[in-house]
Amino acid sequence: MQIFNELKSRGVQEVGFISKDGGLELEEGAKAIFPEVPSAVRKIMYTTNAIEAVNSSFRKVTKRGAFSNDNSVFKLLYLRVVELQKKMGISPGR
Repeated sequence: MQIFNELKSRGVQEVGFISKDGGLELEEGAKAIFPEVPSAVRKIMYTTNAIEAVNSSFRKVTKRGAFSNDNSVFKLLYLRVVELQKKMGISPGR
């Protein structure tokens, strides 16, 4: 909360972007000091972060080498999706 209080005391009236990685303190602080930030904007940011995390994961597994054909890439990406679903506790086909 301290950082948001400092921003407010310096005359900041609006915040265009806040990035967080876990932890509710940042979100609660932002809501307390800048309540006009709509929740839809916050949800879009969270969704974008999740999409970027998946894209980053895909880039990591595909940069490991050459692939003999398109199907081998698709299989690798499918296996990564299954692995990510297990990690996030999402059942396949959901």
